[in-house]
Amino acid sequence: MKRLSVFLLALLVAGCAQFGGFGPTAQVPPSKLGISISLQELKAERDKYDIYYSAEVYNPSAVLFVPKDSEYTLKLVRDWHQTGGYTTLDDLLFRMEKLRPPHYPYLYALVAPAREGSGQRPLLGYIYTPDYASLRATDDPKTYVLRPVEELFNSVYHGNGDQKGLKH
Repeated sequence: MKRLSVFLLALLVAGCAQFGGFGPTAQVPPSKLGISISLQELKAERDKYDIYYSAEVYNPSAVLFVPKDSEYTLKLVRDWHQTGGYTTLDDLLFRMEKLRPPHYPYLYALVAPAREGSGQRPLLGYIYTPDYASLRATDDPKTYVLRPVEELFNSVYHGNGDQKGLKH
């Protein structure tokens, strides 16, 4: 009976992960792909990227760097916002550094899921986050849909509700 329960639970989890075609994104450390890049280098070369953040401006849960010269298209849904105006990259990264363990952010390469008949997994960009953004392929082999990283609890911003204006 215990085996049956474990099997049913695993089946349920696998089914839910594929509901709607979304699953965990292949977020891998850039070094695993032979890419030597750091967050500081991305900041220095910010003009080469379209930059977005996920969740609230006062408590971002991810920063996404999409190469402007990419042959791939990322359709961003729901809570992705492009940086600009008063929302600067430096401010977003400062706020992300305030996340408390276990939600410490890391830089990952965002790699597309493999398509049938092809072992290729193209690099779509870089994402700085402590969590995962779900990605799915579309009918167009050059287009992918990316869901946001949900807002994470952060006691600096959610403690008593009066610190949303934290500045550095």
